[in-house]
Amino acid sequence: MFSQRSLAIIAMFFVSLGYVFMNVASRWMNLALPPMTQVYLRIFGALFLIGFFFRKDISLHKIFTLKPKDWVALTLMGVFGYGLMIYAITQGALLTTLLSVSVLYSTVPFWVYLFGIILFHRPWRWDVIGLITLSIWGVGLLAGRSWLPLPANFGLGERYVLISAIFEAVWFIGIKFIEGKLNSRELTLISLAIAGLTCLTISLFMGESFSLSAFSNWRVVAGLIFGTLSNIWVPFLTVFAFKYLDEVFATQLFLFENIFTFVIGRVFYGEKVGLLALAGATAVISSVYLMNKRQTI
Repeated sequence: MFSQRSLAIIAMFFVSLGYVFMNVASRWMNLALPPMTQVYLRIFGALFLIGFFFRKDISLHKIFTLKPKDWVALTLMGVFGYGLMIYAITQGALLTTLLSVSVLYSTVPFWVYLFGIILFHRPWRWDVIGLITLSIWGVGLLAGRSWLPLPANFGLGERYVLISAIFEAVWFIGIKFIEGKLNSRELTLISLAIAGLTCLTISLFMGESFSLSAFSNWRVVAGLIFGTLSNIWVPFLTVFAFKYLDEVFATQLFLFENIFTFVIGRVFYGEKVGLLALAGATAVISSVYLMNKRQTI
């Protein structure tokens, strides 16, 4: 009925929705669980479910015969592209508005482009550089809350989101390095395992702890369920979509997240959008859209 490309586009639609659910889940779980703890609980929950339901699709022989350079890419994807990325965006969702999280996270394509220049020796394009400058100004408006944005005025939450966008670009670049060597279930399983162990280790060093009584709060339980399920379908569908879509076009579809976030933030949290935030969001979203359009010409 649907072509593989059409299914990939639909998949990215649900990926965008998944990131919104992650942000909401972070707020619910924060009622009783520290940030890094809730991150590794969601990741390990997803890891267990994937290992159980997709065990027949996972080849241990294929995994253990990967080359060292493949494991380097997988480690970077697991540690930075997923584990620390989820932690950073979780902190952002706790410290700033959902709309700010969504819009600032939309800068992922720019980081993918810059990494492409460094790693794949792609040529500089002055039109893209101009759009990056416009996006930086938009980020400054949104994060610095001033018509003359300065990095010193950025809130801590906004800084976390920008860091998560950089780390997410590592995930996308890593997919291109591993493409064809593992199926989507195997790649997701390994990345989640590395991410979960990374976050658990950091949590122990940070001295975080939790009590089972935390799960007496229904919002914490609901947040864990939503967060776990999102940690399953987001990486799984992203890997699937990248097999049939150009990475630049695929990241453009992430702009759907801004629509979902605006509605949820407004309806459930009463978040208001001021003139500066609206101008900044418009500048970022427009520049990302135009850059992706030029990349696909």
